[in-house]
Amino acid sequence: MNALRVPSVCRPSVPKSVPTFAPMWAILVTALVTLGGCGDYAVVGRVVQGPMSTMAFVPSNDPRLKGIGVSTAEIEIHRDATRPNSRVVARSLSQDDGSFDIPLAEFGAGWMVEEWRITSSRAGYAPADLLTQMPSKGDGLVLMIMMAPGRGATNYNPDPLEQFERFR
Repeated sequence: MNALRVPSVCRPSVPKSVPTFAPMWAILVTALVTLGGCGDYAVVGRVVQGPMSTMAFVPSNDPRLKGIGVSTAEIEIHRDATRPNSRVVARSLSQDDGSFDIPLAEFGAGWMVEEWRITSSRAGYAPADLLTQMPSKGDGLVLMIMMAPGRGATNYNPDPLEQFERFR
């Protein structure tokens, strides 16, 4: 029986070895895990008494961090703080000496450019609030929360009418 012969111009040219993309995917996954956002980022700092309630990321050797610690201050971290779908992604209490270490298992924390809201409150102290971008993991910065004695309040609760007006 005669085999049907197809002219060479009609046959597709297939290379002997087809490259696979598995090594490229492995490199991409490794890079994403190395960049962070997989549970290795943490917000570390200290809550101290001060003349006014405020907070900021400061170098770990900032002398203000040696002030009198405020224990059991509630600290909340909100993701997408400037959007209507903002949500609390981490919550913790400060230790007896005012220190805290809050693991932040959120993708992109510390390297993606986005707004985060950090709030702190405790009975007998004025609350503190900060809208910020998270510092990079290797920056050596810690969060200093300064709280002034005064009328305590609950943590950040946005006014629904204000939120409606802002995002309509």
